Amino acid sequence: MTLSARMGRLLGPRPVQEIVITRYEDDRINYQIEGMHGPVPPEDSYRLLSIVASQIAPHINAPQEAPQTHE
Repeated sequence: MTLSARMGRLLGPRPVQEIVITRYEDDRINYQIEGMHGPVPPEDSYRLLSIVASQIAPHINAPQEAPQTHE
């Protein structure tokens, strides 16, 4: 059983999307969003990130600007 399926059983309804956010030592950020029933459209990805940010932001002192990405 996958972690997302197990968490879905613990938290209630079945998960439909899962997000993994990784921060590296040089402050680069990577995120991946997996749909349990196929690809996740960009609009759903942004909505999911927005929900996470709005729930976390009141509890931390976030930087004024997003870190610059180096690609």
